[in-house]
Amino acid sequence: TIMAYNANMRNLVMDKLVGAQMVVFNRLEKGADVMPLHKLARAANRRIDILYDYTDGSTSFDEIEDPLPFDINAPVIQVKDEDYALFYRDVSEEPKKYDGKTVSFKGQVAMLRR
Repeated sequence: TIMAYNANMRNLVMDKLVGAQMVVFNRLEKGADVMPLHKLARAANRRIDILYDYTDGSTSFDEIEDPLPFDINAPVIQVKDEDYALFYRDVSEEPKKYDGKTVSFKGQVAMLRR
């Protein structure tokens, strides 16, 4: 039903998901395609935790790997302010992926007087 709500009342659905920390999709049949639900939640809020609650009583957290929000194959990788944390985590975990790459992001510098 969330997909029907989204089709007919998208503004109301997005309004609820944008500020949420977690969304629980309940009464799902085991083996149901969760990708449309994942895409809906991630489109509204990239940091939202997603939990699937099945009719058999089991639950599972969303384990779908999201692509990076910037193009790592571009001549200059443009990192937006809201994507910096993802960039920082990725470059810390896989620094070789960024060898020889040019990256552009906004930063601040603090200069100390000595």
